[in-house]
Amino acid sequence: MVRTNPNLIREIKKLGAFDITACYSCGECTAICPLSENNFELPRMMIRYSILGLEDKLLSSPQLWLCYYCGECSESCPRDADPGALMMAARRYSIIKYSLGGIARIFYSKIMSIVSLIVLSIIAGLGIYLFKESLDLTRFDPFSLLSYEFIHTAGLVLAVYIAVIALLQGIKMYNYIKHSALEGNLPAGTKVKNLIKSFFIVLFREALAEQRYSKCERQSRYVAHLAIFWGFILLFIATTLDYLKNSNILGLRESYEILKAIDIEIFGVLARIIGIIGGLIGVYGSIYFIYKRLIKDDVYSEYSHASDWVFLVLIFLVILTGFLIDIFIYTNMFLLAYAMFAAHLIFAFDLIVTAPFTKFAHFGYRLIAVWFYEYQKLKISK
Repeated sequence: MVRTNPNLIREIKKLGAFDITACYSCGECTAICPLSENNFELPRMMIRYSILGLEDKLLSSPQLWLCYYCGECSESCPRDADPGALMMAARRYSIIKYSLGGIARIFYSKIMSIVSLIVLSIIAGLGIYLFKESLDLTRFDPFSLLSYEFIHTAGLVLAVYIAVIALLQGIKMYNYIKHSALEGNLPAGTKVKNLIKSFFIVLFREALAEQRYSKCERQSRYVAHLAIFWGFILLFIATTLDYLKNSNILGLRESYEILKAIDIEIFGVLARIIGIIGGLIGVYGSIYFIYKRLIKDDVYSEYSHASDWVFLVLIFLVILTGFLIDIFIYTNMFLLAYAMFAAHLIFAFDLIVTAPFTKFAHFGYRLIAVWFYEYQKLKISK
């Protein structure tokens, strides 16, 4: 027997789907959606699940995560029901339900999200104050603010935190989605083969190129979205190279002939170049979406949820403070460089700690969902 949640549509409406009950299921949204295929009716099927209170159906549907809210369905809706907003709000609802103990609900409340960010910023600030070193004001040395050991340990703790939370919440999502995605009587070998094949399809087409987003008419949004993603990838690579430059791992050069010829400084140069490129495209992407949400000239930006603003502003501040550090270093304003470094660490801490429960989580959940969706397509094609 299918369980229903009579409060489902009411809760989803609170998360941004204000007008969806005007829908009378005409199917116009499905007809125009570039992602509606293979008998998977987007977004109409998700609308019906929501209105009928079929929570398990909604949470177990990979199709929910295919949508990038291009807004074409909302613009064509004869009832102004804004089906695109329903898809976005339903994903917020899903993130809350997938999260451990429903903790993500905090970050989808305007007041609580602000309070939580203030608390996290205070914790990060206190950590910097309590563990600070003696500043070297004759040059900029980040390890004279916080020791290498402290930054290394804190980085590992945050990495483990992200990995554990992501794994547990990913498993929770999988337990929902597996019933609809993996059902069928395919031989075990064929299932494994299809899962591996669909994984690589997702890795190259969705994760690295966001191919589905490129199907939307608004290519400028696609480019900006891709810029934020690749900006973070390049900044992560730059941070890793900088870590290798300062890490004891490079002490292995004394033991391995192949590493003796490596100039340690090359890691720093590469980190700087890659970091600047990543920062520039990341700033472009974040400014684009901030600007669009301010001028509200598109259907997707007419309403901005608090979680959208928190995510975009934190991304912008993390990248901006990174650039300001370099500017103050080159102008020999080392005290200001240290201040920007401290602010950079605080904003990065806020972004990382909240990542498993906010817009960042979309990326992970989307990849899992699209993986199983591609598997479904392979299964159907058989």
